[in-house]
Amino acid sequence: MKDQNNLKDKRTRAYAFIKHLFKSVNWVDADLTKDNDLASVLDVNSSDLTLLKEGKINPSPKLVESVKVFFKNDPNPTLARQIEYVLVEPF
Repeated sequence: MKDQNNLKDKRTRAYAFIKHLFKSVNWVDADLTKDNDLASVLDVNSSDLTLLKEGKINPSPKLVESVKVFFKNDPNPTLARQIEYVLVEPF
């Protein structure tokens, strides 16, 4: 049971990390603080974000890749490493 709770925590942390990354992004046609809008911009199913938020699934490869592509030109030199650390390595 402890391992299951730990995995759920990692999943919810991954969701919180994604939301944190996008909270400061200004997007003309969408409010990226809303899961439906964020899912649309990332071209993933909104249910993927909902299930991740609930700790029921791991971040999908498509979601991870979409986040990486979105932030590939970010000036923060450690962001790519942070994305790997939170969205890939725990799973």
